[in-house]
Amino acid sequence: MKNHKAKIKYLFSFFLIILFTTTQVSANKIKLSLNLKKGEIFKVELLTEQETGQSVMGQDMSSNSTSLMEYTMEVLEANNLQEYLIKVTLSRIASKSDGGMGSMEYDSDNDDGSSNNPQNKLFNIIVGSTFKIKVNSMGEVVEVLGTESMLEKIKKIMAEIDDPMMTGMMEGSLLQMYGSEVQKSNIGSFLSVLPKKKVKKGNSWKNSSKGQPNMPILTDNIFTLKKIEGNLAHVATEGTISTVDGASITQTAMAMEMDMSYNLSGNLEGEYVIDINTGLIDHSKVEQYIEGDISVSSPQMPETMSIPMSIKSIITIKIIK
Repeated sequence: MKNHKAKIKYLFSFFLIILFTTTQVSANKIKLSLNLKKGEIFKVELLTEQETGQSVMGQDMSSNSTSLMEYTMEVLEANNLQEYLIKVTLSRIASKSDGGMGSMEYDSDNDDGSSNNPQNKLFNIIVGSTFKIKVNSMGEVVEVLGTESMLEKIKKIMAEIDDPMMTGMMEGSLLQMYGSEVQKSNIGSFLSVLPKKKVKKGNSWKNSSKGQPNMPILTDNIFTLKKIEGNLAHVATEGTISTVDGASITQTAMAMEMDMSYNLSGNLEGEYVIDINTGLIDHSKVEQYIEGDISVSSPQMPETMSIPMSIKSIITIKIIK
């Protein structure tokens, strides 16, 4: 009888310890912030798979594309406030597209530089370009420095292309695509997803970002800490995407200036897995879908043209240390 009671007491005590420990683990808050060391080097792979549906003057111009950007990042400076100066090298570009404009494929790891394709030439001179970023403890890119040399390379190669239609369509977009604002947006996509305060399982936080100049999109994200496994925090995200009211860009092609106004909206969902020790994303996957139309007008066009469009994207990020 005594042994039976002793076993009951032991089991009761055991379950109390389990309960107490579980409660403590779930109640503990963690601080997710960048914690990098001077001299630390890591690579980031940013892969975008995209299906674009659009119709221009009754003609189907739908396309599928895959693009890979690989950044090598070296921490040059780190202070006690967890502020960092990081050197960024665009170490690899790979792209593949198939659709209304034909098929194209490129990978800087395999290209020997012999191609006369203007896009290949352009990518070849961009790969290896470097710039610097200043980042705070929340992963927010405060400043981008030194993209001018990359833009000068783009201008130089575009001046060598004897195709006014292509250069007119490409130059403005490329200068924006590799300019400081777009690089700030690209790098922010895998650094600035961290909360400002300590969080525990079930806590949520918000983050809004204004997209790239060549696609003026506003994204409102809600992040939620779902679980912690070892040193990895699993964070779910969902949000809405919409073009900025009245947003438009102007492009010139074949001496024709065109004003394009966007009316697109949609949503996103996915998951980020964050290394608690460093605050860096270990890996992530986010799916986005937007639809709407683009209005194109020009003094040389008799009337404004409306182009229906839908874009489905899957964006995956992986950090290699």
